[in-house]
Amino acid sequence: AVPSGAIMASKDASIADACASLFHCAALRVYTTTDVVGVEIGGALKNVYAVAAGTIEGMGLGTNAAAFLVTRACAEMNVLAVAMGARAHTMAGLAGIGDLMLTCLGGASRNKAVGARIGKGESLADILESRKRTLEGVAEGVATAPAAEKLARRCGVEAPITEAVASVLDGRVQVRQAMLTLMQRPRKEDFSAAPHIAEEQRRQRLMAGPLGIPARAWAGLAIAEGALLAVG
Repeated sequence: AVPSGAIMASKDASIADACASLFHCAALRVYTTTDVVGVEIGGALKNVYAVAAGTIEGMGLGTNAAAFLVTRACAEMNVLAVAMGARAHTMAGLAGIGDLMLTCLGGASRNKAVGARIGKGESLADILESRKRTLEGVAEGVATAPAAEKLARRCGVEAPITEAVASVLDGRVQVRQAMLTLMQRPRKEDFSAAPHIAEEQRRQRLMAGPLGIPARAWAGLAIAEGALLAVG
């Protein structure tokens, strides 16, 4: 058997553990997490990025470009996942970078196959029509891209790769123009820190009470007020 791994997610850690034990064996290591949102986001968005990875392959741009895409895509989907309530570290595991690498760099991805044909100049309509007549299966990323683009906008998250894929799929821009737009974006600091910064900002918001004052400060004020009343 070929060794592999998987992640089992449930809000209830005991349920995740019980389900994982059903599949865990010498050939398959099954890990657990309570970050259901993170696993769901990773499982959906990796299909979008696989379309982009396939396009890079179809255009003959090489491994360096593909590795750059995968690295950037992991950070992008992590920021969106955190905005949805996920934990930043989830994307460093199997549900994030693990599944992303397999789908974007492996040879059996349906979404990557569609992207490769787009990169070679075929239209999406022709690709999807030809796939209907075969057993190649559904490329989930085609439907997920526009939904993910809308989700990112609703969450106020920058998702340039997702936007680029969606815009190519719906015919707004050509592949080369979409790639040029991505490469000409303003230069910024290392993007890998973005998800962790977003997670810390969310934590601070959750801790803040009325008027933006931290909950601990309000608790201190309440105790002080109670003491004054007792003295009075």
